[in-house]
Amino acid sequence: MSYQSLFLTACENVDKFPKNTIRSSTSRNHLDSFFRRLNEQDRRIFYRDNKASVNIWEFQDNEQAFQNQCITNSADLETHLHGSHLLAREDPRCRFIFIHAPTSRDILRVSRKMFGLALTYHQVMPNFLDFVFPFGFQEYAEDFCFSGFREDSRLFSKGGLKIMELGRSGQEIRVCYSLKSVESSDRESWPWSVRQTSIYHSFDVVTGKAIWIVIKGSHLIKERVQESTKENSDDNELKSFETAASSFSSTLAMHLVLCDWCDEDWRWYLTFLEKRLHDLTRHSLAVDIPEASQYVDPGPFRLHKRSSSGFRSTISRKITSRKSTLDNPTDESFRSSFLMSPISSINEVSPQMPPNKIDLPPGFSLPPSLPPGKGGPKEDNTTNEVLSVKTLQQVQFVEDKANEVLLVLEANIKIVRSIRNHYQAILNSEDCPGEIRLGSKTEFSNFEKRISNIISDLEIQRSTAETLLRLLENRKSLLSALLNLNTIEASKEVSVKSQQRESKMQEMTEAMHQLAVDTKRETVSMRIITLVTLFFLPGTFISTIMSTDIIKFEDSEKKFELGALQLYLYITVPLMAITFAAWWVVYIFIDRRQGSNFHSGNALGSQVA
Repeated sequence: MSYQSLFLTACENVDKFPKNTIRSSTSRNHLDSFFRRLNEQDRRIFYRDNKASVNIWEFQDNEQAFQNQCITNSADLETHLHGSHLLAREDPRCRFIFIHAPTSRDILRVSRKMFGLALTYHQVMPNFLDFVFPFGFQEYAEDFCFSGFREDSRLFSKGGLKIMELGRSGQEIRVCYSLKSVESSDRESWPWSVRQTSIYHSFDVVTGKAIWIVIKGSHLIKERVQESTKENSDDNELKSFETAASSFSSTLAMHLVLCDWCDEDWRWYLTFLEKRLHDLTRHSLAVDIPEASQYVDPGPFRLHKRSSSGFRSTISRKITSRKSTLDNPTDESFRSSFLMSPISSINEVSPQMPPNKIDLPPGFSLPPSLPPGKGGPKEDNTTNEVLSVKTLQQVQFVEDKANEVLLVLEANIKIVRSIRNHYQAILNSEDCPGEIRLGSKTEFSNFEKRISNIISDLEIQRSTAETLLRLLENRKSLLSALLNLNTIEASKEVSVKSQQRESKMQEMTEAMHQLAVDTKRETVSMRIITLVTLFFLPGTFISTIMSTDIIKFEDSEKKFELGALQLYLYITVPLMAITFAAWWVVYIFIDRRQGSNFHSGNALGSQVA
């Protein structure tokens, strides 16, 4: 079957991309995997047909200028690409297809059918899908760390798809890659965002025709390309397509536009991260730290002269002092000597050490000491936020962003270097046409020089990011140490207060014990009194009622009345026994009733528990 027939069959099954790719070097297993993953993520990545917005920017031979057209559905795209029928229209000298999204984490403004049609018609290498999957709707950035460079160049005619009706010789350079850069954002809290661009490029080394497919979460790259290639622009190199060599030079210049983008604004983003780090941790450098021995032996620590509240109050006072000075923009002494304040703070904490002479840089001076009797500002509880876990979390967030920068910079360096190495290999290949190798020698030399400069600048930014990461690690360690010391001091304060409470509780327990002993003693006394009272009460009562004299003294003679005594005893003894029995019955009844109430209360408590 001819290539034309294979191409017609592939274009009739655009929904099967990438399985409909002709003469693909990708294995069948990988093609099936790409196709399955594309189906799974269809709704997340692609827009609805008739609601799409794909911009095509292509060079028109009749007008010798680029023209723009916005395609909104698959039917219009099909008509634009090949006219009334396939193989009826030759490819333009240069064509850009821009696929974008409203935001960096939104659905691409292209339908699945339009996407398959564009990639099938231009026989895009299936590996390009690797750089498409990171796009699409996502609440949080997914697969963001993935970047790479792929190539499938065919400089000899036997390896490619030759369709002369479309101006395709089958000898072409095919590359795809993904680059990332940092761009300004509208968010006030974090005005920077790392964003990506995926590029596919094919260049026919015989006919000089080029195709670019650019996927970006905004119109930034599209606007730059259109600005550089419009009719009245000064960049003639980007819109020169008279020969294959000039078209190749235009291709190199376009790669430089993309590589320049991935090198932009890293300096200012790293400066922003560094400033954010200093804003979060600057006060931690001005904290007074008592001697380590005072933490080993808690006795001397409690005798510290600074304050009875120890290290935590020292932190709060020092930070409050720094914050109050920062809030006063007219304090020239602070602005000229803030970097030296930690040294003076340490000297204040350790007065027994002899002061060392410090050589201050020109324009720097130690902060003036407060006169006697003038204390610092009152302690503010909000200053503890400087040494809070929240601060540590914010520093960790900055560190994550710095790690992200380092990863992106390393990936960009490798990708840009791969682009340069690939084109060096192309021009050094014997299969490369002599017209291109000789006709673009000067332009390629300039390309190599520009790429080397970009790589050098990216490496410098990578070194800056590594230094920032080391600083972040040190500041995190410092904050963690201060938080640990703060926790230790808080634990000591809690221990002291707990000990005081325990002492008070012990005193109360002893007092309650003494009260219980006294109560018990009084209870015993009361029982004795009760028994004595019960013993004498019946006799007294009977004696009073009967008014009987048991022993009479008449005329100074002693007379004993036995009958009266017997009557008295006959009445008193039984009455006394009855009184004791009644008292015992009442005592037993009350005791059992109290015991029953106690057990009922315990059972109710168990049910509630």
